[in-house]
Amino acid sequence: FAGTLYQLAGAYVCDRCLALPAVWLVLVVMLAGAYAGYRVGSARDEDEKLVAKLRFGLDKAGEQIEKDKVEFSEFEQQNQTLKFQWESTFDALPDLIFVTDIEQKVVRYNAAAAQHLALTEQQIMGRPLKSLLFKKEDTISKVLKGEMFLPGLEGHFNVERFPIQYEGALRASVYFLRWISDKVYAEESTSKYERLYSNLVKNNPVAILLLDDEMKIVSSNPAFESMFGYSRIDIEGRSVEEVLTDESNLEEAVNFSRQILGGKVVQSLVQRKHKNGLLID
Repeated sequence: FAGTLYQLAGAYVCDRCLALPAVWLVLVVMLAGAYAGYRVGSARDEDEKLVAKLRFGLDKAGEQIEKDKVEFSEFEQQNQTLKFQWESTFDALPDLIFVTDIEQKVVRYNAAAAQHLALTEQQIMGRPLKSLLFKKEDTISKVLKGEMFLPGLEGHFNVERFPIQYEGALRASVYFLRWISDKVYAEESTSKYERLYSNLVKNNPVAILLLDDEMKIVSSNPAFESMFGYSRIDIEGRSVEEVLTDESNLEEAVNFSRQILGGKVVQSLVQRKHKNGLLID
């Protein structure tokens, strides 16, 4: 490389001139400049290679970002589909549904639950389920299972819990709460009428028979069973005429039944047959 520079310099100066220090200084400067140019050119080549590598990397990163955007869009679409399926399925059920985490805090609920609680999403999400269903002083001792009255919902519910486990550990729980207040009120009403029947019929000293629309015996009180010697099993499903009459008073009994079916009240002094066949006034 130095020899080449020497030849180039020789094209401009003579050999005698090369003996001068100034000439050699010029040659050194020219040599240094050429070497620097060479280094700059090499550095430029390296920079261009580095830029090319960076551009290639950026292009690959851009492709990956576009791919991730497509996958994220598909994930969002799937998430929206799952959300729609949840809402269209669970929100259509009349039962109240709560999903809780391992700390029994609400992470999901359906429309029926929101309607019964009459609370906003901020007031429901993340709260312990028991604190929503019971009074604060009752939350610790209460167990969410079976039929119970829930003060927070102001009604009777049948509560069922389904644990969700993954890899042998509890991850979440799903609670189904079914409104049974109507059933409870009906049972209470039935119990009330049963008590009333017990007081008015069972404990009445007068012999009483209860008949259906076809004038068949459906029940009797203890006074009747004692007076005529029949048990309830003996007479259920049979007609009054079959049980209490013979040929002598059958027509009279049939006539009474017709009047009763016609909505009339019949009062009369009659004789009816005991289980042993004797007639009783």
